[in-house]
Amino acid sequence: MPPRCGREARVYKTSVVFILSSTYRQRIDSLIPRGHPVLELVVSGMLNKQVAGELGAAEKTITIHRGRIMAKMHAKSMVDLARMTGKIGIGRRRR
Repeated sequence: MPPRCGREARVYKTSVVFILSSTYRQRIDSLIPRGHPVLELVVSGMLNKQVAGELGAAEKTITIHRGRIMAKMHAKSMVDLARMTGKIGIGRRRR
């Protein structure tokens, strides 16, 4: 059972975040090279059609990449995927 307050709670929380972020980093490293830019653009809020135009690929190709990325990352939704990548600093929103 994790500690509830004080220094021990902060250390516990920091170590859990580190473990999760290293797990997410390993999952991202397992993606194919073409998956990395797709991941960054998708979690930044772009639609499949926009990502396809940006990368010069077909929308269907991006849809397939996105599905495989979500499977490899063990993400159940785009919110999960964005949360995971946000913890390691990928996919900051474009302006």
